[in-house]
Amino acid sequence: MNNDKSYPQAGISEPTQNISSLSVVEDNEIAYAKIHPGIGIARVGNSQHEFYIGPEYPAAPPPAFGTTRDSTGAMKRQAARFRIYGYNKAGVAIKELTPETADIEWQVEVANTKSSWYVFDAAMDQPKAQSVPRRNPLLTGEQRRALEIRPPAKHIRGVNAASVQLDGGSFKNVPVNLGELRTDEQGRLLVLGGHGVAASPSGAPLLIYDEQGVEHNFNNSVDWYDDISDGPVSATVSVQGNAIPVTGAWVVVAPPDYAPGIVPFRSLYDMARHTAVEAGMTLSDAETSYSAHVLPLLERLSALQWVNLGSAQAHGMGGTDPIDAALLRTLPEADSDRQRFDVYAKFRSPDDTTVHGGAALKWPQLYGDGYAGASPALKDDLLPVAPQSYQHLADFVLADFAADLNAENYPSVPQFPDPVYAKPIEASPVAEQPARLDAGPLSFCCADAFHPGCELTWPMRHASLYSELVRIKSRDTALIGEDYGDLLTPEQAVAENGPLQGQGPGDLTRWMAVPWQGDTARCRSGYDPEFHPYLPTFWPASVPNEVLSEENYQLYSDTTLSEKERQEAFQTRDKWLRTFLLENRDNESVMQAMVARFDEMGIVQRRPAPADYAEQIQTVFVEQRKPGQPPLPAAASAFSGTLDGRPVLNRANLLEQAGWTEAQWEAFQRQR
Repeated sequence: MNNDKSYPQAGISEPTQNISSLSVVEDNEIAYAKIHPGIGIARVGNSQHEFYIGPEYPAAPPPAFGTTRDSTGAMKRQAARFRIYGYNKAGVAIKELTPETADIEWQVEVANTKSSWYVFDAAMDQPKAQSVPRRNPLLTGEQRRALEIRPPAKHIRGVNAASVQLDGGSFKNVPVNLGELRTDEQGRLLVLGGHGVAASPSGAPLLIYDEQGVEHNFNNSVDWYDDISDGPVSATVSVQGNAIPVTGAWVVVAPPDYAPGIVPFRSLYDMARHTAVEAGMTLSDAETSYSAHVLPLLERLSALQWVNLGSAQAHGMGGTDPIDAALLRTLPEADSDRQRFDVYAKFRSPDDTTVHGGAALKWPQLYGDGYAGASPALKDDLLPVAPQSYQHLADFVLADFAADLNAENYPSVPQFPDPVYAKPIEASPVAEQPARLDAGPLSFCCADAFHPGCELTWPMRHASLYSELVRIKSRDTALIGEDYGDLLTPEQAVAENGPLQGQGPGDLTRWMAVPWQGDTARCRSGYDPEFHPYLPTFWPASVPNEVLSEENYQLYSDTTLSEKERQEAFQTRDKWLRTFLLENRDNESVMQAMVARFDEMGIVQRRPAPADYAEQIQTVFVEQRKPGQPPLPAAASAFSGTLDGRPVLNRANLLEQAGWTEAQWEAFQRQR
């Protein structure tokens, strides 16, 4: 099978640069340079020395199974890689600049300012937003500035340069290292983030409760820090002794991606591009393309079957609405009007005010920005399809679209073929490489629900943040420490003189949870079993809910077992958090476990399906727990579920073995 597809059939529709005349093509004089990607994404990990380079273009193949851990089982850090391209006067990229052809010195300045910023309660551009106080409100003056981890700007140059540490910052006089800089064999910049360290110098708890037992500071732990960061990436460049202007970029250090082969239903790139189109920063799509605008929505929904049981019950093999190769191949055909309408009708429109549970679930089943309680009841409790995407769906159902599917990638057999991945960046002409690089890293980051989110949050949908498509507007780094008073109001948050204008080091990630581990442990799925036991969900593409374990994958692949035994193994999905749930029965304990042992959580990655099931499926995504951990006890299956909805045998006894009562487990599931 051909497993390559050419840009832009990668789930995005950013037009390549317009090389409209021979004179433009022949202009090989470099007038200026730009760093790409405009926003690079690094991720923390606790491996001391090993790392891997994050996805650099849309539909990039994921890391091979097991390669995101080192030999000790620790999680490798994900590095963000940056390149410099020379542009001619017409704005066409004509050459990648490296130390072979230019004198280049990189500069990076990152910071973590979460603990000196304001509390995160909800997205502040929403109607229900309220004013929020400062984090750590009792500290003022120099004590407050001591909450900001601000290492000095660091520089690096050359090929395969020795590591430059992002050190020199501290939290209340506790030194905190935010990562390091390196260069690769071609002199491209590599930015690595921290090691996933989070702590409280005073040993404070993560959660604070009032006299009634109500917690008040989820995502805003007092006297805590982590080693997430962000900041500008710049460079000085000379070509043949002549300095040329360089447009800078931005790096964001995010939490780990625990399912690196799964793409979010709506990515940060999708959202940023929609924002840029609405602001007139880039062109809107000329026409609806099945491959670029409709197919990705369906493929992404289908892929969520590997990280959420409700999605598997809907869209996987034997599901109520399977999204398989036959459907994807048939939909663009001329006589498939009815099928197109059926698919269109299942998506939630941007103006849909209804909330459906049970068998009437609308797509996608993802929580929205406004969700705060157990049972979704209001419009913004659930995520609608973005307006531009919904317009593409409307064009699709009216047969006003380009039927440009490469049918070879969607055969009638197997039912679920291999995912289709894009060609390497070097396979594209130089003029097209920058756009692919800009789209790549954010295509694997989650937009929605911004509560607050995985990598970044709601400010990213505001055009005032950008100088151009996916390029952050930088401010003078000397102008730091702006103060909006003891309360940040929703009006001030989005004002022209507010915090959503030019950005400085630490400004993008300051809105995120502190520490990130608490949010990762708490934002799960299916808070109201009466609505649905596994849906909606928050960010399963990065933080899984239910998974196919490696143990069940081995049983599924074992040809000496009966068909019934093999299928039962495949049908079983285990709770991703089960290791911590076996030990802890309250939110504080689960969050503390994530802080101390985030590397023990399973990583969901691609593996081949058993050969004798090739007519059904070619690829599965399987959880790899940290190697060397003891096998989980039988009680862990108390938290499991099955694709066909069969109840777990002896569930009450298993819960008791795990230290839970039914009432405790039901109450825990409903806790947000």
